[in-house]
Amino acid sequence: MAKTGPKLTYIYIVDQLMLATDDIRNKFRNELKYNVRQFPTQDILIKELATDRPPRFRTRIAVFVEDHSNSTREAAINRFVDRIKSIDSEMNIIVLAEKKEKGFERKLSLPSSFTLVHKNPNAILRITNHIMGIISKENLERKYTNARRSVQILFLFILAAAIFTALAYLILPEYF
Repeated sequence: MAKTGPKLTYIYIVDQLMLATDDIRNKFRNELKYNVRQFPTQDILIKELATDRPPRFRTRIAVFVEDHSNSTREAAINRFVDRIKSIDSEMNIIVLAEKKEKGFERKLSLPSSFTLVHKNPNAILRITNHIMGIISKENLERKYTNARRSVQILFLFILAAAIFTALAYLILPEYF
């Protein structure tokens, strides 16, 4: 039986200034496992996702690097999250943003698959760890689903065998 290859993970990076793209791309160089694509604006990413959607059973992650010149940053982040979620509701989103004031996270309408990483010297490492955590979590969920399905099939097989045996006993009692 042929062994299937590893699951491909799609990583979309929106980074206008190319601040984090090269570092993230270097962490995920294996093209057999990761498809890392860089987009200069949100609009180009949205058009790409609308026309060429990755399969649902693949892990999909969008990384948004906030632009320093954006004065309405909460609105920009919320708009990005809403636009991505309208196209792909299961997409995991990571936003790299400056932390300038307290309560910044409360101003955002955050879905459960959203992670906010504050810019600091360890930000790329944190993004990498979040991406690896998302991949691990989805792999565990797939394995759990497959194991549960296997147990259900085994239960159905045992039930069918018991029914078959009971019917055989009723129809042909001389063999028992």
